[in-house]
Amino acid sequence: REVIRSSKLSAPMMNFRRSQFQSVVDTVDGVASSVFELGCGDGEYLDIFRELGLETAGIEGSVTLSQRGRDKGHDVTTGFLTETDMPSALSERFDIVSSFNFIEHLPDPLASLRELATFLRPGGAALLEVPNYDMISEFHLFNEFIPDHRFYFTQETFGALLSQAGFQIIESSAIWDSYIISVVARKRPLA
Repeated sequence: REVIRSSKLSAPMMNFRRSQFQSVVDTVDGVASSVFELGCGDGEYLDIFRELGLETAGIEGSVTLSQRGRDKGHDVTTGFLTETDMPSALSERFDIVSSFNFIEHLPDPLASLRELATFLRPGGAALLEVPNYDMISEFHLFNEFIPDHRFYFTQETFGALLSQAGFQIIESSAIWDSYIISVVARKRPLA
């Protein structure tokens, strides 16, 4: 519950994120004005979305990190999606939903992603990322097997999970030297 991302210490990563986030904002049908991040830490990525002009919100399991996010002006809830009553209040409220290297930590990623999908308005966009198991396996990076990673995903298995959760993939790629699977998606239209 007390994970701190090292990405905020990397100027190249933060510059990459600014460009990437602007691209996702441009993907939204109409004007993007709001974003919700699942596992938002202390809000370092929400800071970038706010720089792009979006209203920011998120959820974080760490009491300390969620308070830091609130102190920075983000609407951050402490807890986990499947343990709160947030979904009904936030139905179709956000233009963008996001999660960065957090989904692999969840005990039930499918349930959490299904809840997250309900937050996304029609025409909105999702930016969802997990570590790339294909790269971990190819280069025998055994140090990447850590106790708080409950799941490991390939592009194929992550795509299947997102589809089951109600997302339709627009683009899936391996980024950051193939270390991360990055997916841009929309809420799948009901038939």
